Amino acid sequence: MIKHNIYKNLKSDECDDDISATTQNEKQEKRKASKKLREIEILERKLKESLTEAEIEKVNMKQKWTNILYPIQKDIKSPNEQSKTKQQARRIQKEKEAERREREAERREKERIRHEKIRQANRWARMRNETDSLLEQEFIYELEKNGNNVNRAFRLLSLKYHPDRNINKEIVEDSIETQKRLGNIRDKYLQQ
Repeated sequence: MIKHNIYKNLKSDECDDDISATTQNEKQEKRKASKKLREIEILERKLKESLTEAEIEKVNMKQKWTNILYPIQKDIKSPNEQSKTKQQARRIQKEKEAERREREAERREKERIRHEKIRQANRWARMRNETDSLLEQEFIYELEKNGNNVNRAFRLLSLKYHPDRNINKEIVEDSIETQKRLGNIRDKYLQQ
């Protein structure tokens, strides 16, 4: 095999521009890597079946020589890596924004529920104050306690003032009158 000096036609300043190295040792290493890569290019053009084992080993060493000649700078990111980093930053920002919106929606919902409870309590208080009848006030209290269920409030008060539960003669007549008034109150609140 004939050895050729690949640098014999190059001027010394061209060689230095091509290979940017700071020390003499690094320059020699880069020259060697450049030479090996040229040999590998020639070998790759050959048919793979006609390569010897030594030549196959040289071809397999291509990555090593490429890394020596063109070292990877870890602090400088390729444009592809930069775009990936930007995309990741945008995705993280979108996730944070979605979480913030979700928390804000939950806060608004809790506030709405709180205001609804206050409004409902004020409504019950206003209704109790507007009526003179103690029975109607009690009915409103039961409505409030049972979540606006008119029939349930009526049943509870109806059982409380039922004539069979109040056995005394005087109270029986009162109980029958109370049952009639409860029916009227129930009809009033069912129509609202």
